[in-house]
Formats: sequence, C-alpha cells, structure tokens
Amino acid sequence: NTAPIPINVLDELAHTFRDYHSDVRDVVSFAQHDSIHRSNFGLVRGLKSYDRGGIALIGDAAHGMPPNMGQGASLALEDAAYLSQLLRTYDIDAFPLYSRGRKPRAERMMRLASSMNLSFQPPSRLLSHTRNILAKATPNDWGQKRMAKLYELPFSYQRP
Repeated sequence: NTAPIPINVLDELAHTFRDYHSDVRDVVSFAQHDSIHRSNFGLVRGLKSYDRGGIALIGDAAHGMPPNMGQGASLALEDAAYLSQLLRTYDIDAFPLYSRGRKPRAERMMRLASSMNLSFQPPSRLLSHTRNILAKATPNDWGQKRMAKLYELPFSYQRP
C-alpha cells in the first residue's frame, strides 16, 4: 500500500533536517516530489516455530521486522549459518533445534526494532524535537558500544 504524499512533504523534510549536515540538506533540496513514496511494511508475527516437516524458514520469512535497524539480511545470514552448522551435526533433527535456538534472538531484535521505530518516527513534532535533543546529548561511544553488542554473533560458528 502506497499512501499519497502530502504536497508539503518536501517542506516538512527540509524543516526536519534543517540542522543536519549540508550533504543531508542537499539531498532533501534536490528531491523531487514524485520520487518520494511512503508505504507500510508488514511484520511476521505469531509463528510458533520456524520449521515444519523438514523445511525451515529463515530471514524475513521466519521473522520479518521493521527495516529501521537493517537487521533483515543479517539475521537471515545468522539463521543460515546456524542451521547449516546444526544440519552437519544433527541431520533432519536440526530443524526443531534451529527454531528453538533462533527464535529468542529474532524476537529480541523484533522488540528492539519496534521500539526504535517508535523512537525514530514519533507521532508528533514535539516528540520529534525531544528525540533530536536527546540524540544530540547522547555520547557517541555509548551508542557505538550498544551497537557492537547488538551485532555480536550469538553462537560460535565453525566453518565446514
């Protein structure tokens, strides 16, 4: 579903990004109204398991999430590495182990992505302004340490 773009969206973007680096402001100033598309995205919810009958779902098919963290491909690669490692050891019995092993991390990432989505796209200008002030006041190393923890591989991987 693509929602119609309000006529003043470029003005809103220019206002929102007015204090950003000149490169960001330039991108906004050169944007064409008809090149901007807003769309909703769906989340995969309620899967009790990522496997059934010797078939496993990986990545977005198992645990699609908001795109704001860029974790879709990362989690898909983790899923594939984890499943391949289990298959080498457990053969067909690997599938339920894969589901149980990956589901907690995917659900944790889903919760984090959803909360970040609310933080990054607040429903009002006042909340957006508050978010911007807090973001500027947050030390860079705090965010970097938090992101490094986020991207740690949650299992040890042995190459075949």
